[in-house]
Amino acid sequence: MRYGRRKRFVRRWASSAIAALALLLVLPPSSEAQVPFTAVGVGYPIRSLDARSVGLGGVANGLLGGSLSLGNPADLTLHRSAAVAAAIAAEDITLRAEAGDQNTGRSWFPLIGTVVPLGNWAFRVGFGGVLDQDVGIILTDTLSTSIGRYEFEEQRNRDGGVSQIDVSVAHRLGPVSVGVGIQRLTGSLQQTLRRRFTADIDSSGVLPGPVREAAETDYAGWSVKAGANAQLADRFVISGSVFFAADLKAKQIETLIERTLRLPNGFEGGLSGRITPRLLLAAGGGWSGWSGTEPPSEEFEVADVTWFGGGLEYTIFLGRIPLGLRAGGRTRDLPFVLPEREQSRENAITAGLGTRLGGRVQVDLGFEFGRRGELELSGAEESFTALNLTVGIRQ
Repeated sequence: MRYGRRKRFVRRWASSAIAALALLLVLPPSSEAQVPFTAVGVGYPIRSLDARSVGLGGVANGLLGGSLSLGNPADLTLHRSAAVAAAIAAEDITLRAEAGDQNTGRSWFPLIGTVVPLGNWAFRVGFGGVLDQDVGIILTDTLSTSIGRYEFEEQRNRDGGVSQIDVSVAHRLGPVSVGVGIQRLTGSLQQTLRRRFTADIDSSGVLPGPVREAAETDYAGWSVKAGANAQLADRFVISGSVFFAADLKAKQIETLIERTLRLPNGFEGGLSGRITPRLLLAAGGGWSGWSGTEPPSEEFEVADVTWFGGGLEYTIFLGRIPLGLRAGGRTRDLPFVLPEREQSRENAITAGLGTRLGGRVQVDLGFEFGRRGELELSGAEESFTALNLTVGIRQ
């Protein structure tokens, strides 16, 4: 009888101790673990790009013919007809770790939107991503306690992030256009942790029961974007924009605890020109002042971000059907830095193609092949292959 009571007490104590470890769910992953960049800081910063911009090295500002990306609002005047478009993207990721490589992936909607030109005016309503926090990790390890050692398998899932709803307007003043847009930032993050004990190494006869914890966070905030461009004889465009972000409110649903995350201000620029009637050159870059924001926790530091990219687009004809072939590259810093590590950088080779079917339906594919970070220097590393499919209908 005493042994039965003692066994139940030990089991309850062990289960309580293990359940307490589920608090790791709401804390950043250990800096010693290899995790996706979507789990670093407050997530992976994403840009709301269409497949044409992806194929041209991430250039969204100043593209002749107009871009469906959520870039400079002044560039809305580059569209000659109304358009509605949606993009879907997927990414295959290989995480590098000292214990061996792991494969994972993710998918998301980079943008959904419509552009309507009306004379010298143009309007846009769009939806796109800002921060991606999707993570799916399975860990196996051993828990050592004063009553024994237990092997376990743990699954951590985070699903969600921050998106933007964009409303923008532009006005053409001769060869120059100006524009302004406001973005409502919104989103949520669902987190779950499941731990299952698989073996009692010391054969103490006590195997703790499974653990499951869950948490949900809602996000809300605002940002503003303004810009201008200049177009010369339908052959060259130069474009620039600035953006300002207000505080992003994060409310934990279960506890109603609210914290404030400061998003960065910054600018982007781009240009494109027709070298020949069939050959287009595009280049761009930008800066975000992440170092002026507070780190999301003591586990991370933040640093400014710069990016540069560019590419070529060459148009051929398959009968009467135009086919744009694209190739380029890009490089970008990532804002969240592990303590005593170097800032991670993302490099990618880009490619793509696009065509118009029946004069109205525009179909574009964009590809990226690249790597983020370097394990020995920045504490995290992943290689990736990404695909962006954008389908648009023009009037």
